[in-house]
Amino acid sequence: MAASPPLAPEQGGPLYFVLCDFGPKIGRAYVETDPEAADRETVLNLLMRGEYTGPVQVLEVDLAAGTSKDVYSEFAEEILQRRSLDDLPPDVAMLVSLRAALRL
Repeated sequence: MAASPPLAPEQGGPLYFVLCDFGPKIGRAYVETDPEAADRETVLNLLMRGEYTGPVQVLEVDLAAGTSKDVYSEFAEEILQRRSLDDLPPDVAMLVSLRAALRL
């Protein structure tokens, strides 16, 4: 009998999943994510470009360590810092969402 493939991808680092609020009709859901594009830098860049609708949480899952945590506030701080360093124009919807995460 052949061995079955692992249920979880074997990856060296943590994976990041974004929970979005799609409004009252659809509600909240984690966005479908390709494991190859679920690294920290890719998710940060997608958030900065406004690729997610109503992000409310970024979940970091480290399979090797067996841990998970919400890193949305950490991501919000980094995105705001990068935008100010790069002198990028504000994306109002994104800034409102990030400031809510930071409780500003």
